[in-house]
Amino acid sequence: MEPRDPVRERWPSAHLRCLSDNLKPSGAPRWVKHLVPVTLEEHRVAIAAPPVVYGVLAVTPSVQSLESDSGPRIRTMIAVTGVLLVTLLGLTT
Repeated sequence: MEPRDPVRERWPSAHLRCLSDNLKPSGAPRWVKHLVPVTLEEHRVAIAAPPVVYGVLAVTPSVQSLESDSGPRIRTMIAVTGVLLVTLLGLTT
């Protein structure tokens, strides 16, 4: 059961949505998104001076920045692993 939200009870449609304009498209391959699904929860902070609740600040982090940063790193690690594997096989034969 969700905790009681006095702001939504008083003003059910009172919310402001702020989106960043400079989000880059995700650089992660599609298979990575399916292999490692990332879910980020909404964080809520009550803006209050008891007994009055003025509002609730709700922030949902974006997954796009995480995916766009991890895409090139995943490709680099796969390339390094491949080079190390070829080197290992070359030294052992």
